[in-house]
Order: sequence, then C-alpha cells, then structure tokens
Amino acid sequence: MNGCPKCHFILSRWYLFKRTLIKKEYPITCPKCSQPLYFTAKSLRMTFALIPILPILLIVVTMLDVSEIISGLIIFMLLLTLLTAYPFILELTVKEEELF
Repeated sequence: MNGCPKCHFILSRWYLFKRTLIKKEYPITCPKCSQPLYFTAKSLRMTFALIPILPILLIVVTMLDVSEIISGLIIFMLLLTLLTAYPFILELTVKEEELF
C-alpha cells in the first residue's frame, strides 16, 4: 500500500515515481502531514532484485541475434513495464528498517 501509515493519505504513483526516480528524495515526505516515510526492507529487496533484469535481457537478445528493431521494442516494453510496476512494489513505513 502506498499510503502514509500515520495519516492514511494515499500517495499517487506519479508522486512516488517523481520523488524516488527523478529527484532521488529519501526519505519521502508525506505531502499531508510531512511525516518522513521509508521503504520497507521487503520492497527494497524486491527493487534490488529487479535491477539486473535489463542487463540480462540485453545479453540474451544479443545472443539470439534478433533484429535491432525487435530487440529495441523488447527492451522498451520491458523498461515501460518495470517503470509502471515500480510504484506498486513500494511499501512505506514510518521507521527505517534494516535491509538484511
């Protein structure tokens, strides 16, 4: 759930995307109550697990000798899917958790 645990304000996907991937703001602040919000350890582990997907896909597409247009479309679709799914992966908490 992408909401503030303190005031239960639901943060939009665009707000999370903008704060985490564009501005690199951490911790994220709740726009309603100004509470600092941290990612849960589970959501951080899932995010870190998604990072190597693109390089692995690049290697596989190169090995399969697929045409450049098709490989470009495959990579574009994967990037679009990852960026769309990213806000759904995030879970927020009030206190910072240990990663491991």
